[in-house]
Amino acid sequence: MAWTIVPTLAVDDAAGLTYVLKESPDFGLFAVNSATGAVTLNVKPSSISEGKGTGTTPSNLEITVMKGQQKVAEFDIQVVFEYCGLTQECDAQGTQQCRPDVAKSFTCDCNPGFVGMTCSVPTGGAGGANFGANGGSSGAAGGDSEASSSGDSSNAGAIVGVVVALLFIVVAIVAAVLFSQARTARNAAAMSGLGSSSAYAANPTMGMPPQPFVRGRKNAKTYPYYEPTASRQSSYQLLGSADAGKFVVRDAADGGFHLHYKTAQMVVKDATIATEGRSVTLSGHGNQQTFPCLPMLVEHYASNMDGDSPIQLSVDKPIYFRDDGSSIYDNAAIKSVKTDYSASSSAI
Repeated sequence: MAWTIVPTLAVDDAAGLTYVLKESPDFGLFAVNSATGAVTLNVKPSSISEGKGTGTTPSNLEITVMKGQQKVAEFDIQVVFEYCGLTQECDAQGTQQCRPDVAKSFTCDCNPGFVGMTCSVPTGGAGGANFGANGGSSGAAGGDSEASSSGDSSNAGAIVGVVVALLFIVVAIVAAVLFSQARTARNAAAMSGLGSSSAYAANPTMGMPPQPFVRGRKNAKTYPYYEPTASRQSSYQLLGSADAGKFVVRDAADGGFHLHYKTAQMVVKDATIATEGRSVTLSGHGNQQTFPCLPMLVEHYASNMDGDSPIQLSVDKPIYFRDDGSSIYDNAAIKSVKTDYSASSSAI
């Protein structure tokens, strides 16, 4: 998808300028070239939010031009996606009318004989074969009974095939439900030790339970992300060439933790993990779940199971069971790399 905005800035000396992009709402559609300021649309708008798109909400792009630590200029751009206009999401042949929709961005009113979200699936109702009362194709008056019988036999065979296919589908669904229930039971049994002396459930792929997490003790094999004595600057250096989702956790003076992570837009951001007794929770992002220990919090935000999660992390060797083994970040089109030093800087 090639769609690029290049802001023009009239300055005496353009050397050393860097461009920082803030997208609101943060749909993750755009990326900025930190050297040239070119803003590129990298993700199809209608593909986000489980295929519901951006709705009728415009994207506000704030581009800040920096020279060193000094702000030189700022651009504000508002992008409105017209799903019924230039993007032409509805099928031209099957659509009677395209209407903007707040909930799912656009609604296609289909012509007779077409169905589907974009009216691209023909049903054969308009201009298709004209079926008679007995299910066979009705020909000219006086058609022989042999042709009618042949049509009936073909229809009967098709019905049998459909029934067999439905039986296979039902069997597959029942097997999937039973497998899910068995896996849930295994997970519950493994996690039942959280209230006892061990708060860790073994991942079968690791062969044995992991070593317990101990604050202040570095364990590069089991918890490679934990750098208890690292500074903020050294954490940024560790994440400079890292992939999206990689992160560093270090000790905070108040007994909590500092979290530095790289987003899907290749931006390094900061967060705070607060402690209450032995429990930990991600603070600064509304009402978040509380966990008995830091590794469990990490596994939760790396599981990609919570669609409303404010952050997404990535771990190479999960300790806790995961329902979804797919990769969180798969947008290879986003290449820009920049570091946001302002986020949460006052709290660190």
